[in-house]
Amino acid sequence: MKPLFSKNLSFLRKRKQLSQSALANALNYTRSNIASYEFGGSEPNIKRLQEISRFFDVSLDALLGSNIEKAMFDNRLKEKPIKDHEEIPEHWEKSIREFQSDCAEIESIQQGMKQFLQFKKKKWNNPDPEMSALIQEYEKLIDLMDFLLEKSNALVKNKKGS
Repeated sequence: MKPLFSKNLSFLRKRKQLSQSALANALNYTRSNIASYEFGGSEPNIKRLQEISRFFDVSLDALLGSNIEKAMFDNRLKEKPIKDHEEIPEHWEKSIREFQSDCAEIESIQQGMKQFLQFKKKKWNNPDPEMSALIQEYEKLIDLMDFLLEKSNALVKNKKGS
């Protein structure tokens, strides 16, 4: 239970813009209880789990068994795009431009990483096992960046209704 519950509790608390102390007061717990739950030091009993789930209006299944933050992000990706005739709020436009700029910077870093890796692969004909493992991790990081950039571009495209 620890990893998902801890992540979910922290996410839900922050989403409601509550400090650990404020959440503790609302539930009549101590701040150290909340901190311990969030950092996986202890687990609440079933009564407290029910109170927490009611407070955040989520099921126990969701609280304990799914990554709530990821599920909400996935649902946002599935939202209907803004239609061409609808106006995008100005603050969204600014955020989208900043986001695109950040993505371009990530893409530039990724290209540098790819070139570096290609150069090193040519230089190291037979790398030792440790270096091979490092190369594999580097390749995984590049693949992850590809995935994130792809999702980011889809999100921006979705918001712009293109």
